[in-house]
Amino acid sequence: MKTLKIIGISVAFLIILGAIAIVLLPSSAHVERSIVINASPDKIFTAVDGFKYFKEWSPWIKKDSLTKYEFSEELTGVGATMKWESKKVGNGTQKTIEVEENKRVKSEIIFDGMGASTAEFILMPDGNSTKVTWSLDSQLSGIGKAFGPFMDMMVGPDYESGLKSLKTYTEGL
Repeated sequence: MKTLKIIGISVAFLIILGAIAIVLLPSSAHVERSIVINASPDKIFTAVDGFKYFKEWSPWIKKDSLTKYEFSEELTGVGATMKWESKKVGNGTQKTIEVEENKRVKSEIIFDGMGASTAEFILMPDGNSTKVTWSLDSQLSGIGKAFGPFMDMMVGPDYESGLKSLKTYTEGL
């Protein structure tokens, strides 16, 4: 009986400790990767503005070629929307919310069951090249805050792969 009491107190202590840890974790996460591409901003902008050329460089196409995609009528510019269903990468929606031609594209991403995030491409001319920065910002709450410290490790490699594919694609145009 004494052993059960000790186990019960230990479990309660661990639950309380876990709850305190989650409360203290940051409520946001930021992931960012950059690459220099030997192409002009207008060529890169065409590739990242919306979803017209998404399948040419997306890192997630390689992860699950069986993903089902649904696109809005407009494939570029503000309002362009893509929905996906995948057994390997999950389900969600991405919608372009801000565009500055040849400079920036910002999207809202909603992963089913995980809430909304924003992703952004920033294009900075650098001589005959362009520095491309791809970032993700997520607001986290509740148990989702436990994923915050691991976001860079979970998303960063996909962003690196995507930027390398974007480089290969746009430099080949």
